[in-house]
Amino acid sequence: MAEDETEKKKDPGAGKGKKSRMKEKMNIYFDKVKGDEKIKQGTNFLWDHRIEIFSGALVLVGIVLAFFYIRIGGILVGLGFGIGFFEDIKDYFTQLRNFYSEQGLFKTLLLIATVVYFLIALPGFIIAAAVGFAVIFLICWICRNKS
Repeated sequence: MAEDETEKKKDPGAGKGKKSRMKEKMNIYFDKVKGDEKIKQGTNFLWDHRIEIFSGALVLVGIVLAFFYIRIGGILVGLGFGIGFFEDIKDYFTQLRNFYSEQGLFKTLLLIATVVYFLIALPGFIIAAAVGFAVIFLICWICRNKS
């Protein structure tokens, strides 16, 4: 044991050789991985579907948390819903402009009453969905104005 300590004192760079060899091996491995076509396809797929993955993760965590903390779970599910269905919600709102003229006053009042009921019954979910929609809308608006 004393001999090992004296050898380390004599050659302070002895441990560094192992580290540099390990670093070289890791660099070679990462270079191989970067060149792999399947890895590139996988990362491109993940990058193209990043919003859906993020909103899905929010919904999954929200569902799990809903068993223990119903309000927090509902907020996370609503946020994931608002982010994930941004395009569909936006299309629905653009079609909603013509709803009154197409369906009449009674059906419009039914729709408004239903939305108010959901706002009362599920406030965390509805508000979080609106916030998620608003965040994505602002991001798209800012990106469109920069171009």
